[in-house]
Amino acid sequence: MDLLQVEPQKISTDLATYTSMLFGMPKVGKTTFYYELFGKRAIFARTEKGSKAVAGLMGQDIANWSDFMKFKAQLKRKEVRALYDAIVIDTYDNLCIYLERYIKNKYEVDKLNDANGGWGAGQNEFTEMMLMTLNEIESYGYTIHFISHVSTKTEKLPGTDEEFEKYIPAAKKRGMEVATKMVDNILFGYLTIDPETKQEKRALYTRETIYFQAGTRFKHLKSPLPFSAQAYQDAVNEAIAQEDPEDLKSEVESNVVQGQELNFESLMGEAKAKAVEMHKAGRMAEVTTIVEKYLGRGKLLKDATPTQVETVSVIVEELRAL
Repeated sequence: MDLLQVEPQKISTDLATYTSMLFGMPKVGKTTFYYELFGKRAIFARTEKGSKAVAGLMGQDIANWSDFMKFKAQLKRKEVRALYDAIVIDTYDNLCIYLERYIKNKYEVDKLNDANGGWGAGQNEFTEMMLMTLNEIESYGYTIHFISHVSTKTEKLPGTDEEFEKYIPAAKKRGMEVATKMVDNILFGYLTIDPETKQEKRALYTRETIYFQAGTRFKHLKSPLPFSAQAYQDAVNEAIAQEDPEDLKSEVESNVVQGQELNFESLMGEAKAKAVEMHKAGRMAEVTTIVEKYLGRGKLLKDATPTQVETVSVIVEELRAL
């Protein structure tokens, strides 16, 4: 890591770079939308049988969290990575239910709050497991897309007691907290009125209103759009084209937060060498202070284990600073 070498971020012009969540009414065409967008370059993790009428779709049935773990393991294979660019979770609602059930069964409890000793530990385990699993899939080179049904929540108009129903994704709240941080676009499929014919038609909303959840990272993306993969692709391309050409790049942008790979043996070797150096300089007390700060009072560097590789990395950074 060298903050003097950081370069300005550029925007990828490749649509395959960008992740999304699409939610909407039953039969609005959510599964078809993603199939038309990616074709056979997308593999659908099907947690429900909502894609039976989409000829050519590539899908794997997922009936529980264990199935999804097997699915993830297959995605790592080089041969599989050559076939697919996108993973579509259809639906994310059910996947969240599967993970919650897995954790409750693991600890033999009826409520997630009671899992792993209670006091919300089960909720935290859910969030961490979902986040780490999805991040690992992205690290293989895929973009992830989420399909959700629609739900509603009652809210009040600002400054009044007047209530209204807001459309939101049906996935569990803790699951949404993970997904919404990952995606570039939250898309809402619903109806609008054609200004010419005055007839209802399907529309794709990309920006939030008080009546439904939506959102985009693209400042120039229009809303609403016709509900079609082509209209969405054209609109994203148009939004990107309005950016300064110097801020664009053609290659696919990785969705993985890149970090330095840590090697426990190498770090321990460097830490021990630094400790010897400091001992010769008569400054061992400083080393002890740093080690106990991160490993605990009375702990020595040799007590560190491979699972504490990140901790050892932090200790090494402080020893380097000395």
